[in-house]
Amino acid sequence: MAARVTKFYVANIPDGCRPWDLASFLGNYGEIAGSFIAKKRSKEGLKFGFVSFRGGGSGLESYGKESAGP
Repeated sequence: MAARVTKFYVANIPDGCRPWDLASFLGNYGEIAGSFIAKKRSKEGLKFGFVSFRGGGSGLESYGKESAGP
């Protein structure tokens, strides 16, 4: 059976940040399956990307709920 993979959208990535930097920074939240930073920018002109976690990345799921606001 394949492990569950959860993908998170990451916005406002600093210039000069590489996919492995993003994976290293977020690695404390779970096992990283992969990371990607888009070459284009968002409508707001910010860099964005995605990070995939094996097993769900449960640390970030709870973080997103806490920081989402009311």
